[in-house]
Amino acid sequence: MPEGARQTAELRIGWVAAGALLRAGLSACVCMALLGLQSACTPGPPTPAKPPVNPPSVVLTQAFALENTGRPNPARALPLAVALIEQAEPGSADQLEVLTIAANFAALAHDVGMVSELSAKLRRWPNAQLAGRALMADAVLRAAERNSAGDSHQSLKILGAISNKAIEQEPLNSRIRLQRALAVALMNNGQAELGIAAFHRTLRDAELRGVNWQIARAYVNLASAYGEIRQVERSRAMLAQAEAMLQKENMPFERYSVTLMHGVLASLVKDTTQDVRYTEQALQLAREMDSPDNEALALANLADYYLRKPDYVQAARYASEGIDLSRKTRNHHAEAIALVNLGLALLHRKQYVQGKALMQQSVDVAVQHGNAGILNGLYADIAAALEAEQLFADAYQAYKRARDIEEAQFKRKAREAILESQEQFDAQRRARDIELLNRDNHLKAEKIEHQSLQMKLWALLATCIVVSCGLLFMLYQRVRKVNHDLASSNATLKTQGERDPLTGLSNRRHFQTTIKQRELLGRVEGTLFLIDIDHFKHINDLQGHAAGDAVLVEVAARLQRAVRAHDLVVRWGGEEFLILVQSRDSAAVRALAQRLLDSLARPPALQHGGQTLTVTASIGFASFPVSPQEFSVSLEQAIGLIDLVMYLAKAHGRNRAYGINSVRAKDEQELLLIMSDLEAAWHDGRIDMTALQGPILP
Repeated sequence: MPEGARQTAELRIGWVAAGALLRAGLSACVCMALLGLQSACTPGPPTPAKPPVNPPSVVLTQAFALENTGRPNPARALPLAVALIEQAEPGSADQLEVLTIAANFAALAHDVGMVSELSAKLRRWPNAQLAGRALMADAVLRAAERNSAGDSHQSLKILGAISNKAIEQEPLNSRIRLQRALAVALMNNGQAELGIAAFHRTLRDAELRGVNWQIARAYVNLASAYGEIRQVERSRAMLAQAEAMLQKENMPFERYSVTLMHGVLASLVKDTTQDVRYTEQALQLAREMDSPDNEALALANLADYYLRKPDYVQAARYASEGIDLSRKTRNHHAEAIALVNLGLALLHRKQYVQGKALMQQSVDVAVQHGNAGILNGLYADIAAALEAEQLFADAYQAYKRARDIEEAQFKRKAREAILESQEQFDAQRRARDIELLNRDNHLKAEKIEHQSLQMKLWALLATCIVVSCGLLFMLYQRVRKVNHDLASSNATLKTQGERDPLTGLSNRRHFQTTIKQRELLGRVEGTLFLIDIDHFKHINDLQGHAAGDAVLVEVAARLQRAVRAHDLVVRWGGEEFLILVQSRDSAAVRALAQRLLDSLARPPALQHGGQTLTVTASIGFASFPVSPQEFSVSLEQAIGLIDLVMYLAKAHGRNRAYGINSVRAKDEQELLLIMSDLEAAWHDGRIDMTALQGPILP
């Protein structure tokens, strides 16, 4: 329980306890005989036995069988499921179950029209007794549609509105679908612990239902979830359980899923031999069960493998096959991935024009079909490939687009978080008002009771007053202590909320508060440095997240040692750090930038696992107000400007610090125009910049 909530709970307990003591003291003064007025509890009637469960109807039996056999090719299974809807009794539970299965096939087959039609039927279910279950099924359908469109946050919001109590009241099969959809949404939103717990509940319900393919699928889901958080051994244990289920009956789709997951785990531990073997087996299994969607997924994995190998001819071959299949099945997400893989393969084969055209097609497909969630990853892969081919100008533009998308997503999530927080605050305030009203009514009732006792027991009034005063004094002392502890706890929480827990540096909230306190209307005065650790993702991927955290702590310590005590060093987010110094002297600023480069690169960052990790960084910096016109800019514009400069340093080879000396702009509008293409403005003299090189490392 958070400390502030704990103190508030103690305060509430203090009031309740004191009230109980007061009533007990008054009652003792009246008469000890009141203790005999307790009423005995009578036992309730015995719980009736549950009625026997009727076997499923013929239509429902056929629908359940189709739910299993139709998964490899949902487009082919969809019309069969739709036909079964008409055979079931209108408005019945059987028809609702069949329609839910058909809706799942429509979502898997990317049939937007059928998804919309079936969703409308679920929302207007004719049987009022089953309307709640129909709305649950519609929520799962809409969440799956949002997730496939790349909006995993909205998917979780839809499912998160359903209470655990409501889920537990659903029939077993519906509960399995709800729990699985919720688990997928939680995993996609980075809440791995809650997602894995939801997958375990899915496994529990699948075992209660006793359907082998559902149990095997639950184990595969858990293996995938554990693999996502790099728990390889735990993931393999789940796959072993799934393989045990495969011995009980022939389940081609589960065998494909297990084989593909083995390939993913081999890739995580850099076992290239097993990686390609399992992935090729998965491709063969997908073709044997005529599953174009899963065949396209296996082709994409093979293309990724050969890009890493590197074997660009094979990568291009598998990516081309993946494009054809994904277009036939209208799987636009897979189409975008296959297009970018083919573009990367051609780019590395020096076919720059064709490669860049295909990568742009990938972006266009993602935008056109609402897969905005993958755009940032696409641009990051494109930028890294362009940089590797020394196409620095194109790489800079791709890095800038990735950064813009990331910033837009951050702002959107921040706005949504603020709205959700406001809704929660309003709900808590209404609940508190109701509680205070109830407490007031309770006190009024106690007052009336007390007046009645005064009239009847005048002789005991003095004793009651003494007891009451003593209890009120004890309550007053208790309230004072709790209020003091609560104020101290709130001050501690405020301090913790403005510090990064890993590095101990200030965070964004503290920085923005400091700027507002120092500068009028958030305008920046001084010099800002934005530092981004080079190739930090490689450290996490190759050495593990523990090594990445150790590097962040060491970098934070070196940055603090490189500046003065009153300068502000901030962990801006991820592997980015921000420094604000008051000096605007150009020589001192350049010297500090060079000192930052040198202190990060030498000596090596740390020893980890017997290996020496060397860290470099790319830095962008500028002094404000902007020379020579000396006009002020907002904090957001200042951060955006040095962010662009930092990415320019990164695009020109990393381990560099680029800084702005002066800008030929008379106002903010001209500055925004220059920021739209910073490198061109540098070359034609509209902006004067300093370029510093870090230590040349072996």
